[in-house]
Amino acid sequence: MTNLNGQTFVLVHGAWHGGWCWRDVAARLRARGALVHTPTLTGLGAKKHLRAAYQGLQTFIRDVAAVIETEELQDVVLVGHSFGGMVITGVADRLPDRIKRLVYLDAFAPNDGQSVVTCAPGASSEAMDRLRRSLESQAKDGEWIAPPPAELVGLHLATPELREWDLRNMTEQPLSSFVEPLPLANGRPQIPSTYIVCDNPPMPGTPFVAHHREVVAGTYGPQWTARRIETGHMAMITALDETVALLAEAASG
Repeated sequence: MTNLNGQTFVLVHGAWHGGWCWRDVAARLRARGALVHTPTLTGLGAKKHLRAAYQGLQTFIRDVAAVIETEELQDVVLVGHSFGGMVITGVADRLPDRIKRLVYLDAFAPNDGQSVVTCAPGASSEAMDRLRRSLESQAKDGEWIAPPPAELVGLHLATPELREWDLRNMTEQPLSSFVEPLPLANGRPQIPSTYIVCDNPPMPGTPFVAHHREVVAGTYGPQWTARRIETGHMAMITALDETVALLAEAASG
């Protein structure tokens, strides 16, 4: 078991979730001596009562950057799951000197000006338009989108207890966070990065397998490392041991 004394992790959840989804991963990392923060983004999870404070994607980036700054964290292993990849990319653009490594766990890895809708490598404009229209159709009030079914995010692989825990704690996600472009002052971050794909099965309609393929090909640069977990999208729930092992590897790499 890798000793993680002196290592600092900030774990950023994906869409419809909150810091609560990292419960078991955080416990395992702390048991090895790591300092772990699991912030919840404004308007989601335990902060669902703060919807009115959400003002777009930059709100989420400020949420995480504020934790790093006010806790005076350095040499952070900054982990983003799924939509959380958008957030950690924005945080790394703001605070590059605080981040030791980025970890994208089956996550969006945008470049400058891209959004969740537009960051799929090689996607056609028609495919992007279809995705945008699909998301817009799900926002019944024009903004907030209900959580997806369990099978779409791979939760059918979880135990009944863990599946129900995840499903009952999910909250609605703002449409704007999916379609708003992410401006990056320095392009895709040049910080050492690990991309972990979870492709058994892959989450439909996402670029995660394509991102992993680009990392393997070296397209994103030599600072990227490719890894894989043989599970579905919610790896922190359905492949706890493997997820913790790869986060520990990222911290020591």
